Amino acid sequence: VYEKLIQDELEISMNAKQLLNKLKTNNKKLGVVSSASLWMVGQILKKFNLINYFDVVVTKEDVKNHKPNPEAYLFALTKLLLPAPKVLVFEDSFAGIIAANKSGCDVIAYQHEFNKNHDFCLAEKVISDFDEIII
Repeated sequence: VYEKLIQDELEISMNAKQLLNKLKTNNKKLGVVSSASLWMVGQILKKFNLINYFDVVVTKEDVKNHKPNPEAYLFALTKLLLPAPKVLVFEDSFAGIIAANKSGCDVIAYQHEFNKNHDFCLAEKVISDFDEIII
């Protein structure tokens, strides 16, 4: 069911690829930290031709403790060789925002139709379009 939804229904967030292009042009390290399985994340990255944008991909198989535990973000920081205060996280879930905050990173919440009622009070900023980010 998930594979069919990914292939038939999933769309990339507005202006996400443009932001990724800007970040890569500015030599920023990028990572994906997901609570989803590797196969699912891999299919999504492949579908939207995003695999080469990311320096690290962390999925649920990489950690024992899942969001809101910060383990996945701490693991990504180690792989990226970056200190938390130098990292900005984009999250779309309350558990993810808590995990990113606990890891020491600043967080921008991405609000969309499926999470519009989530609590984003711990985020630095809430956006609904990636063109709201100025680089």
